Amino acid sequence: MQADLATLKNSLRLDISDDDDLLQGYLDAAKYNLCNAIGAPDGDAFYQNVTVKDELQMAILAQASAYYQNRSSITTTPVVTVDLVVNSIVGQLRGRYATLKGGGADGTQSEPKSNEATGEVRDSEVTTEQTGNNSTNV
Repeated sequence: MQADLATLKNSLRLDISDDDDLLQGYLDAAKYNLCNAIGAPDGDAFYQNVTVKDELQMAILAQASAYYQNRSSITTTPVVTVDLVVNSIVGQLRGRYATLKGGGADGTQSEPKSNEATGEVRDSEVTTEQTGNNSTNV
């Protein structure tokens, strides 16, 4: 899934193009906000992990949709301060990123490893160069 304007409009069931600039701004703001909440800068290799990429795109769409659907700061209806879907995804990705950057329980640093054939990046593999022993931890 790609967090782009067409996908956002489809998820909101919008056929008109009147709000395209506004929606694109919401997508950009959501991506910036989520990358800051997770702690990994935009463009970090962490976001190339297949599962991370999908979860981030889902969170961006959910957050941008919430921005669009809740544009007014004055309302007569109850206000939900945090979208639970986005909050859940951010918590998971923040933990995964902290584990990746902080290393394992033994203090070793783990770096993303890629499968060149598929482009998949795995964030849980530690090689022998990183651990100093002859086994590979996954």
